Amino acid sequence: MATAHRGMGVTEEEEYWTALFDEIVMPAYAEFGHPEREAKEIDEFLRSFKEVVVGSPTFKEVLVANPEMDVLAGMESVGVHWPASRAAG
Repeated sequence: MATAHRGMGVTEEEEYWTALFDEIVMPAYAEFGHPEREAKEIDEFLRSFKEVVVGSPTFKEVLVANPEMDVLAGMESVGVHWPASRAAG
């Protein structure tokens, strides 16, 4: 999940995370008739990925702030690691 969402700039402020559940996930449970218990388990599992999806800086933001960045090596080449180490938080 962290690799797939790295550099996308998904933020809570823009409510992408909330919109994902309100506009896609929750309606899908209803559309496919998932039993409530099963839907709750799936929902909890998906929401557990929040810390590795929400908060990654965008690739562009890192590049603008670090013009010396090796774009082929990625954000790590200028010390930006996502998700941040749990010890750092």
